[in-house]
Amino acid sequence: MKSTKKKKQARGLKPTCKDVTEEEKKRQMTMQEASPAPAPSAQFVGNAFVQQYYHILNQSPNLAHKFYKESSFLGRPDSQGDMITVTSLQAINDKILSVNYECYTSEIKTVDAQESFEQGLMVLVTGCLTGKDDSRRKFTQTFFLAPQDKGYYVLNDVFRFIEEKDTLQMHSTSINAISEDAAVDAATELACLSIAAFHSSVSLYYCVSFQRVSLLLRFILAVRLLFIGGTVHRYVYL
Repeated sequence: MKSTKKKKQARGLKPTCKDVTEEEKKRQMTMQEASPAPAPSAQFVGNAFVQQYYHILNQSPNLAHKFYKESSFLGRPDSQGDMITVTSLQAINDKILSVNYECYTSEIKTVDAQESFEQGLMVLVTGCLTGKDDSRRKFTQTFFLAPQDKGYYVLNDVFRFIEEKDTLQMHSTSINAISEDAAVDAATELACLSIAAFHSSVSLYYCVSFQRVSLLLRFILAVRLLFIGGTVHRYVYL
């Protein structure tokens, strides 16, 4: 095309609109190739990861360990609810297969992702697993996705079922604690009011007593004055 344009210019002919359009398209394509595409957002990567991860987890759980590396950590609660953390691909694979995810269907409720240390990503997932008997168990799972040459791999993974009774027990404990605090506050306020009333009563008692004593002293003094006055008059008359 350039040779055609040059030939036309050599002949003294102006390039046509078609020639200009082709050159503009090539120039735009060159600029697009030169400028790198913007990196996807953390939320976009998190959503894509979660969709792929849980699909593999339910359909082919024996392949789920491929999301991890030998240095990865995976945590799962035991029968007592204590978190057990394992590392190495073999231990991670055994722990995943022990849950029998193929018997469940994953229903994802929320996915929250944000950028983290060394260009990694934190991904928080909530949802529920529905068994073949229609039993539903709520869960929460947190991933740390570490960057690698092509994409990310799971460096940390913590999973836990959320039992309804645990939630109710937590709410009950909180309510009982609030009730106890309210009772202590009420008792303290009542004690303060009682002490204040006691001090008021004592002050009133001493005030009334002082007034009575004052009146009594005045009465005695008046009697003595009368008595002394009567004696003096008697001596004068004599």
